Formats: sequence, structure tokens, C-alpha cells
Amino acid sequence: MSAVLLEIVLPIAVLAVLAAVLPLVLMPRSNRSQAVLRHTALITGVILLLVSGLIFVVLHLAAGQPVLGAFQVAPLPTVWYFLRMGLLSAIVWAPVLALGWYGLAQRIEQLKHLDQMREDDR
Repeated sequence: MSAVLLEIVLPIAVLAVLAAVLPLVLMPRSNRSQAVLRHTALITGVILLLVSGLIFVVLHLAAGQPVLGAFQVAPLPTVWYFLRMGLLSAIVWAPVLALGWYGLAQRIEQLKHLDQMREDDR
């Protein structure tokens, strides 16, 4: 049971939490630009891809596979393999990132609307 927790549940939980938290941390609180939000989502996606690839490296190392040797013998195919594995894990973190992006986009539009109402009152 502990192997399932360490090899499946923990990585999924880490990726889901990062997908939810990173956009909030990376985007300025006073942002009112959808372009800044798109850049934030793109940067978050790249970070999540790299972190998920790194998680797969750690899992392969924990399983006793010669990952470091593979990096020495064939670095580019090995990096591509782990990036592809990280991309496959997007099935977990991409929907969380998309929901966060949608919520932040709504918040930006709400802030813009409130700013416009304040300006109209003047």
C-alpha cells in the first residue's frame, strides 16, 4: 500500500497542488491583463512539465533503474523520454491548470468591471 502512495498518489497530489497554486503565486495580484494571465499559464505549464519529468526521473531512480547511466550514454533521448512522460502526466495537471486559468480570467474581468464602475461614479 505504501508503494502505491509513494509512486502514484503523492506525485499526482504534488502536480495537482502545483497546478492550482503556481498561477496564484506567479501572477501579480493587481493584474488586469488577460495577456499577463496567458503568459503566467504558459510559464506554469512549462514548470509543471519540467517538475513532472523530474518526478519520473526520481521514480525511475527509486525503482533502481540506471537513469544516470542513460543520461550519460544518450542524453537527448533520455531527456526526451522523461519530458514525454511528463507530458503524458498532463492528463492530471492540465485540467487543474485550465480551471485555475478560467477562475483567474473571471477575476480579472470582475476587477476591470469594478474599476469601470468606480470611474463612472466619479
